[in-house]
Amino acid sequence: MGANTKEVMLAVMDEIEQHREAQVTKTEFNELKEIVKALGQTTNRLAQAQGRTEKALESLTIGQKSAETDISELKNIVKNLAKAQERTEAAIESLAKAQEQTENTVRNT
Repeated sequence: MGANTKEVMLAVMDEIEQHREAQVTKTEFNELKEIVKALGQTTNRLAQAQGRTEKALESLTIGQKSAETDISELKNIVKNLAKAQERTEAAIESLAKAQEQTENTVRNT
């Protein structure tokens, strides 16, 4: 074999070795498939959890709106009770004056 042929053969052998090292083995490929499968399952679980979280948030939003409505109604009730209390106090004051007038009339007779 000439020196040139030997160099060409060594170059070809190096090229083959580089290609072999760059190739993925069947075992490595199967391991990658398992990893991808596990990632897919994890992604599905995360998507389901996200869906549950969104439903819970929707329920909380509805509850918040309901609570706000209840608070508004309670404020109106308290406002009406305060007005009724004022009327009651005015009526008691009026009755007290009438009582005082009655007592004065009884004393003067």
